[in-house]
Amino acid sequence: MTGPEHYRYAELLLDQAAELPADDDLQHYYVAKAQAHATLALAAATAIPNVGPMPVPDCEAWEQAAGEEAAQARRLATAEELDMLAPLPNPEPPSKPTHGIPR
Repeated sequence: MTGPEHYRYAELLLDQAAELPADDDLQHYYVAKAQAHATLALAAATAIPNVGPMPVPDCEAWEQAAGEEAAQARRLATAEELDMLAPLPNPEPPSKPTHGIPR
């Protein structure tokens, strides 16, 4: 895996962990695995020699994984997902039938 791939995978694992019940063993596993991938992404990013500009393919890969456009796209996707999960307004409960008996 490349550094950007580790970064994206860590984000995916954190998103999946957020969907699990709190204090669930699987949630802890996902978070720990995400931490490992985030650490590997950081190691990859800092291992790039600082002797000049980053090679274009590496720069583009990091931009796609962690750049502002990628972050905005994730925020929009999250907002759309949250909108879909928003509860619908409660309709008025139907009135009780009187079965022809005047009140």
